[in-house]
Amino acid sequence: MLNTNLRRRVLEILNRVKRMHDCYLRIRFSVSVIAIVLGLTHFVGFGNSVRAATPDGFNGVWTTLELAEDSACTNVDCEREVLRKLYEALGGDDWNDNTNWLTEEPLGEWYGLTTDSDGRTTGLALPENNLRGAIPAAVGQLVGLTSINLADNAITGSLPAELS
Repeated sequence: MLNTNLRRRVLEILNRVKRMHDCYLRIRFSVSVIAIVLGLTHFVGFGNSVRAATPDGFNGVWTTLELAEDSACTNVDCEREVLRKLYEALGGDDWNDNTNWLTEEPLGEWYGLTTDSDGRTTGLALPENNLRGAIPAAVGQLVGLTSINLADNAITGSLPAELS
């Protein structure tokens, strides 16, 4: 079993790797390299966590290492994933207008979104559109987002700290 200091150090390194990479496969590759360097020879990725063990890892002793979810999006594919989370969290199927949401159309063609010349999200305007639920913290990953208008909807909860 990993001692507390080593586990904390591994978590710090893995979080840095996740922030530096936006692609799951690249993250998994980097985690593999780091885990091998640290002597963690058995590891498996599960979404935003990695289960790792020492060389005798198949004795059933695994340590789960959580990766931070607060990394900034560095490409349009990441932004699409964040916007999918927003759509699902706020009942997108029931919106008054959800034109092009969750399609392969450029993000600038999705109803209520504005983008820059690189196709990155800069604005979100969905007032009076029957949005219901809480804004997911993942929206904070949209680092180019400079304006949000979600007025006159049934938004619950508080504004995620990631947007403050």
